[in-house]
Amino acid sequence: MEGYQRIQKILEYYKLNKSSFSKAIGYTQNSTINRIIKERRKPSKKTLEKILQKFPEISYDWLFYDRGSMFIKDEKKQEKIKLFTAEDKIASTEEVAAYFFQNLDELKQNPIIELLLKTEGQAIAIELLKIKEQS
Repeated sequence: MEGYQRIQKILEYYKLNKSSFSKAIGYTQNSTINRIIKERRKPSKKTLEKILQKFPEISYDWLFYDRGSMFIKDEKKQEKIKLFTAEDKIASTEEVAAYFFQNLDELKQNPIIELLLKTEGQAIAIELLKIKEQS
């Protein structure tokens, strides 16, 4: 996919027109984006950097080189899991297991947690059983 096509895809995804997209990335007029798309030009490095500044969830590799997916995986676009206590200390294995045990049905609906359970399920299951036995 060419650079102008990737910009078109961004416009479509965010439901923006050339003018609103241009303003969003810091151009006062839409002439740059309009030329890139209409004349099928290669976007400049400056334009691509402006896009990444406004839309940091877009993958650098995809935008610059058409490699990989449009969005950064497991980062900005997806939920991040923070396991901290009220004192901002990292939670112990037991605390994490207890949290999982108490909220398992809700957590299973999160695709990241579902993947975690599939990949680390045995270790988590052992900790959950220990917690259940203690209660």
